Amino acid sequence: MVKNLLIVNIGLFAIGNFIRFDINGLFSFYGFSSPEFQPYQLFTHMFLHANLGHLFSNMIGLFFFGSMLEKFWGSNKFLTYYIVTGLGAGILYGAVNFYEYKQTEKAMYAYAEHPTPEGYFTFLRDNYPRFRGNEAILNIGEKFDESPKSQELAQTSVSAVKKITGWIRDTPMLGASGAIFGLIIAMAMLFPNTMLYLLFPPIPIKMKYFALFYGLYSIYSIVKAAPNDNVAHFAHLGGMLIGFIMIKIWDKDRKNFY
Repeated sequence: MVKNLLIVNIGLFAIGNFIRFDINGLFSFYGFSSPEFQPYQLFTHMFLHANLGHLFSNMIGLFFFGSMLEKFWGSNKFLTYYIVTGLGAGILYGAVNFYEYKQTEKAMYAYAEHPTPEGYFTFLRDNYPRFRGNEAILNIGEKFDESPKSQELAQTSVSAVKKITGWIRDTPMLGASGAIFGLIIAMAMLFPNTMLYLLFPPIPIKMKYFALFYGLYSIYSIVKAAPNDNVAHFAHLGGMLIGFIMIKIWDKDRKNFY
């Protein structure tokens, strides 16, 4: 099953990058509020990747962790776990995206009624923390701050705020990362003391600490919201959460850990 999943992921990446067919645009997962959303995207997004690095990192995790879990569970149970954690990651991401969009939409309407330089930067800080990495958006606020009575700049700032709201609604999510993080938490719960020998950095680490590090890093990344961070960290946490619940249900009577 791991081999089949590798073939599907790599094959779809090849189709999207070497054949003129916008497979990512059609099958990535758009937010529940987006007019581009289709229910099947909750499933199809987990087989698509944005670039070669994205594909490589996920397929390495699938190959190493997935192979062990498939041997432990069997192919059918492994596939069930993989798909459910991927779906769970998409649903959690979609729920968070829906909430963020509605909060941003509410703030957008409030700002459109009374646009001010201070209100513009407040909107950015509260709803678009990555604005410092977008020079065009930042320049609008700086120019408006220099000429706060300019109606033209006021309308330009309103247009920018509406555009940001649209970005939050319509930015798609894709990748197997949610399911891969589900595999990571499964390995940590079933084989917590298994040693991993990392290449970067070149140190040994127990599986339980490896999973803890990635979970904490995802939380940190959400809080920090770096300007160039386009990773769907909530999807990672969603995969881990659903995986944790499934392992607890499946192995509630198990006493042996490896």
